[in-house]
Formats: sequence, C-alpha cells, structure tokens
Amino acid sequence: MTSEPLTLASLVERRKKLMSFWEEALESAKNCGNWDDVYACGRIIDEFHNRIVDAFREGDFSGDTPTAMKVWDDIHRSELEYRRLAELEARVVTSPARSSVLSVCSDAPRDRACSQSPAFHSGPELVGSILLFQFLSDEGPLVSSDELKRFSVPFDVAMRTCVQSWQQLFAAWLLKLLADAKFGQEFGRRVMASAYGRLASNEDRAPEGAGLASSIKYWFNEMDNASQYAAKNPVRVEEQLLPISWHFAMLFLIRDTGHPLAQRAPNFDGVDLDVMKALAQVQDAVKPRIDAILEDADRLPR
Repeated sequence: MTSEPLTLASLVERRKKLMSFWEEALESAKNCGNWDDVYACGRIIDEFHNRIVDAFREGDFSGDTPTAMKVWDDIHRSELEYRRLAELEARVVTSPARSSVLSVCSDAPRDRACSQSPAFHSGPELVGSILLFQFLSDEGPLVSSDELKRFSVPFDVAMRTCVQSWQQLFAAWLLKLLADAKFGQEFGRRVMASAYGRLASNEDRAPEGAGLASSIKYWFNEMDNASQYAAKNPVRVEEQLLPISWHFAMLFLIRDTGHPLAQRAPNFDGVDLDVMKALAQVQDAVKPRIDAILEDADRLPR
C-alpha cells in the first residue's frame, strides 16, 4: 500500500483528518439539506479502513500487528456509532417534516460530541425520540431501509412491503422491551408518553402523527400479549423449541389483514417460518444498537 512502514499513530492521524472532512460535510448538510457529501465522506473513511486492514494482513505494519488490528477495529466500531448518532441528531433537527413531528432536541447548548447522546432532557426522551425516528427515516437508527430490504429478499414484492413494516414494528418494540428490562416499567411508560406526547403536540403540523401513534399503540399492545402468551405456551416442532420470533410472525400474519396471504389464516404453508427468520435477523441486527442507545440513556436523568 505504501513504501513507508505503517505506524498506528500515523494511521490514527490520517483517520482524524478524514473524520474532520466528514464532520464538515455534516455541518454543510445541516444548512443546505444535501447529504451526498456526508455519504461520500463516509464511504471514503470506510474504504480507508478496509485498505489498512488489508495492509495489516499483507505484513506492511511495523509493530505488533494483532494488537494494532484490534485497536484499529475498535476505533472503527466507535467511529461508526459516533457517525450514526451524529447523523441521527442532524437529520432530526434539520428535517422540517420530521422535526415538526419529533421536536426531539432540547434548548441545551451543544457543547459536547453527540457520540454520547444529543441534547435531550432525559433518558426516556432520548429513547422515545429514537423509537419514533425509526418510523420516519429511511436511515432508521435501529434498522435501515437497506437492511429491511435485505432481510425480506425471500418474499415476493407484494408480501415484502408488509414484512418490512412488521420488521420495523418488531425492532421498535424490542427497544421498548429492553428499556423496560434495564430501567424498569416506569421508565418504559415515560418513553411511550414522551413519544405519544410529541406526536400529539405537533398534530396540526404533522397530521400523520395521529395515525402513527394509533398504529404503535395497537401493535405494541398485541406484541406485549404475544410475548406473554409465548412465555406460557412454548411451541415445539420436531422437538425443537420455536423462538419468540415465530409467535410474532404468526401474530402479524393473523392480525394484519392487508397482506396477500391473509385469507389463508391460520395455514400459511411455511411462510410463517420465513417471517420468523426475517424477524430473527432484525433481532440480531438491532440488539447491539439498542444496547448502545440504552447506555446513552443511562447517562441522562430518568
């Protein structure tokens, strides 16, 4: 890759320079609403990371390669999370349609890196805002539209749209469930009160908020019930215990009457197992992200 030996210090300095370009692009996007440079800078950073990994493997590093690779990967993971949260805050603040629904940021001065948590008053406010933003952005903070498409590849076009909606609901419900588990049910109630309150207070500017609130309330209640039922009534197929995602697959297939297979209920010819797998993929993808979000929430007042 280069005729000069690589050192970790020099690589970190180069990475900092690339990150400064990304942050400049983010600030520009806040002002003009064009995110192309943000995406381009992000791709350059990722490609730089991958090229350095290749250089490590080719023996171009002058020091302890295994240790350096671990540090390099740790930096990359931390940086990805920083970029994700920084872009999340920027999009919520600058998008007229979304900010009118969410109004997520407080008036507190922005004097610290938003890799911790943006300027929120409380943990429930942070979690509630992220929960809502999952439904209002293609780049959802829990699972993106590209991931939803990838996880729903096995389904035909008509069914795929429904499955992606179920995946989003499942991801958001998992955020609420794990927030309850970590902080208690009172924290969870405040999360939902914050989310519903923001939608209600902006109903005149964003009338779609009322429908979103009703949908979330209905499906979260159904998923709560399904979770309790699954705990008391485990289902086995050929001695194998089916995961909770199967119960949710059946819930969506039976309760949602808008999908192409609705008339077949309750016999779905194995589609329930395909939906189960799609939901399980979402669960695996969002778990570490939810853990990071809840760590940020833990730093804020309850």
